[in-house]
Amino acid sequence: MLTLMLTLLSPVAAAGDVLVLDEGFAADHDPLAGVDGWEAGWSGDGWRTKFTQGVRPATNTDTPRGWAGDTATRNHLVLDDPDAVYGDFELEAEVRAGNSGALGVVFRYQDDQNYYLALFTRGDRPSDGAGSTTVNQAGAVLFKVQGGTATILDEDSGSTKAPLQNTWTDLRIVAVGSQIDVWLDRDGDGFEPGEKFLSAVDATFASGMVGFYSYNCSSEFDDLRVWLYDDDGDGVPDERDNCPADPNAAQHDLDGDGDGDACDDDADGDGHTAVTDCDDFDAAIHPGAVETCNQVDDDCDNAVDDNAIDATDWYVDADGDGWGAGAAVSATACSETAADGAAVPVRRGGGDGTSAW
Repeated sequence: MLTLMLTLLSPVAAAGDVLVLDEGFAADHDPLAGVDGWEAGWSGDGWRTKFTQGVRPATNTDTPRGWAGDTATRNHLVLDDPDAVYGDFELEAEVRAGNSGALGVVFRYQDDQNYYLALFTRGDRPSDGAGSTTVNQAGAVLFKVQGGTATILDEDSGSTKAPLQNTWTDLRIVAVGSQIDVWLDRDGDGFEPGEKFLSAVDATFASGMVGFYSYNCSSEFDDLRVWLYDDDGDGVPDERDNCPADPNAAQHDLDGDGDGDACDDDADGDGHTAVTDCDDFDAAIHPGAVETCNQVDDDCDNAVDDNAIDATDWYVDADGDGWGAGAAVSATACSETAADGAAVPVRRGGGDGTSAW
């Protein structure tokens, strides 16, 4: 069952890393292609989770060949899901090789003609270029497949760079910016510096999907996990965080501009930054705003309800009869208290203190 960690993301790999994909292939499917977003790169193999611990290809062949065509050279299984597109990440998976063919992981996958491939083989692997032949050379190879043509970015030959036969082995890929590093834990004691067999700098693909690869190999894969980086430690990966340098787990974005409130210098989007805006979370309040009678400093001039457009004219009640008198306005304010303790509003003009009109 596919598990994409989309909301309650938990740091697992290391402090500051967030587990976003944890796939153990618990359910039986034959084929798996077309289920839960998994898609096969070659129509001749739908892959399966049935009859195996994790997932495996249904075929074991190197024909037909060619990186660009619908061939066994393109026998990969990719998680095609918009929520599973990763830029900078750490990936781990368990792999097992049953014979001398090749297995590996595809990543930053754009489509079946464009992706990176970290490949390990006990013997056979596809050639670079068009991939029209099978090369018999044990070791590790980092391919870039672009436009259906494969380029070797790095390689490390030798049987000690390949998984042990019929033994589950941990594989690790770290991709940060243009830097790509690949480990294979052959002795089962954790990833050590000497087990980083592949390393390259290439900026062709900045992000993409992930999946598995098999070529002329009775291979198996399990426990695919992906972590994304979380520099501010708020549980939201940097590449999905609207404030990657400021903790804001709730991801509030009042003005919807893509910058979270925690790091937006104009959170309410009214054109005034928090330096001059006396309430940066209310777009109606800012320097130059229209002041109204609402007991709020709308225009940020440090005065409440001054010069409000809906203020009332007040007249002095000289004879104490409850009505303002005289033609001259005593004050314009939002309340009697604000105008004068003895003033009342005129009903229909100045009046003479004796008329209710």
